[in-house]
Amino acid sequence: MRIPTVVVALTLSALVACGGKKQEQAAKVNLGEQLAKVKTLHAQHLEKAQKLRELRHELGQLKAKPKLDAAEAQRKQELEEQVRQASKELDTVFTEDQNELANFLNTALNDAPQAPETLEGLKIYAEDTILNAKDFMNEAGDYRKAVELLETAQSYFESVSAPVPSELTSLLEEARKFRFITKERFDQVQKGMTTEQVKGITGTPLALNVREQEVKGRKVTIWLFRSESGDIASFFFDEKGKLYSKDWKTGK
Repeated sequence: MRIPTVVVALTLSALVACGGKKQEQAAKVNLGEQLAKVKTLHAQHLEKAQKLRELRHELGQLKAKPKLDAAEAQRKQELEEQVRQASKELDTVFTEDQNELANFLNTALNDAPQAPETLEGLKIYAEDTILNAKDFMNEAGDYRKAVELLETAQSYFESVSAPVPSELTSLLEEARKFRFITKERFDQVQKGMTTEQVKGITGTPLALNVREQEVKGRKVTIWLFRSESGDIASFFFDEKGKLYSKDWKTGK
């Protein structure tokens, strides 16, 4: 799975005192038209993202089953292909959405930072960032990248003294919380928990830190997490997705 990265390259500059008002008035003339294009692409982005979430959810339910009948196995195969296709479609519209949004905000933030259209564009940017950050967190376990994206979005609101959306703020807090594991959260994880129960405490493991191996002929899945000080937490799941062991190693 490839997760697209929000890239809104904004170049902020101060308005020139003598011509700032005229420049801002001229910018406002075009903001409405530009924003309309942004909103159209944004709506398409949200539609594609929702479709992908629904497909992933159905696929996840099938993957969670210990055994599939013939019809379920066929449906799983179909869903995997549909998820791949939906991901490609989302990537395409996402790129178009972000390019149009970047062009709009570069004009709006520099030439008319206090215009209502500018704030509306920032809110759209926040929605895109939230969706993207959730993908990094829930699908790839990359909380570092999610923090980076959310902090950048937050800084744009602060640059024009606009209120930061509460959903963005709360998601940033969650991303910071799960970026590193703590011994306290490690101790909360108990044997017999399912992967979802463990994930609720530890967060999603980074994709590169999920290992599968055979132990005495049985498949074992291992999740690895790092603490802020460099300690390593390991969680071991059996074939049924139940935790049967865990380990905490202090970093040197």
